[in-house]
Amino acid sequence: MATPTDAGAMPNSGTASYSGVAAFGSANEIDALLNSPAMVSEVSFEANFGTGEIDGTFDAFQGASGESISGSLTLSQGTIANAAMSAQIDGTLSIQGSSNAISGIAVGQFTGATADGIGGALAGTQTSASNTSDLFGIFGATR
Repeated sequence: MATPTDAGAMPNSGTASYSGVAAFGSANEIDALLNSPAMVSEVSFEANFGTGEIDGTFDAFQGASGESISGSLTLSQGTIANAAMSAQIDGTLSIQGSSNAISGIAVGQFTGATADGIGGALAGTQTSASNTSDLFGIFGATR
């Protein structure tokens, strides 16, 4: 597990790009999300330390059985405070032919001596034409 970045060691200017992976499922437990996620994705973040803003994208989704899932999720209205981040998540995923609107919030912690990575979790809802269910996720990304 990565060491959280000390708030005093956070950059106060410049930008950084991060890339990594995310795992999603209906269980709000890290072990379940790591061991048997319903789907996984790539993740990319762009942090602007001067303005205290962060945005990003979750894309290239794949289901647990290897099925392709089209669409993406956007990280927006993101803020960086001390060594933490939070943002809205919204988007649409086509899962087994069904359009699913996703909305929620992501929170995370910068890691490493000088914000070399970001790790965090997200919680929200997944709504199709016939159902609304909880959606949870975890993510990790490095510069």
